[in-house]
Amino acid sequence: MLDVIHQTKQEKIFDMRKTIQIIISLSILGFASCQNKNVLDGKSFIGFEEDIYFDSSSPTFQTILTFEDDSVLVVKNLISIVDKDTLNFKRKNSSYQYKGAVKKENNNLEFVAYAYNCKGCQVTFRVDKKGNGKKFLEKKTYKGFVTKNGLNLNGVNFKPE
Repeated sequence: MLDVIHQTKQEKIFDMRKTIQIIISLSILGFASCQNKNVLDGKSFIGFEEDIYFDSSSPTFQTILTFEDDSVLVVKNLISIVDKDTLNFKRKNSSYQYKGAVKKENNNLEFVAYAYNCKGCQVTFRVDKKGNGKKFLEKKTYKGFVTKNGLNLNGVNFKPE
């Protein structure tokens, strides 16, 4: 009878250890999933940047970045700023859209977005070493980091929309 009681205590200790291991494993998984959460997901940011387009020297664009999962939608609206006040601008008819995949590590992020869904999207024609011509869609590369007040990409501050 004493053996039966002793065996039951050992089984209880084994069961407790197993339960503790399961709780620890679940806690680690929960913590890891919180750490990997994309803080940009579902958010939009606005910034003003100059860019070279066609024959214009440096037109100004109101750029809106919208993040979803690990991708980004970039909408660049051509504007003219009145009296150097970015709150006082006139939107022109030109708008360019780009899509890309975001690489994020800690607070650093980087993405290359390719032109899409626009009339007259600029297509670059390049000739390779063999003399074959290839068409490439225009692309925009952004590199930077997440700040306390938004994003800093290519030296331009983007604030939450």
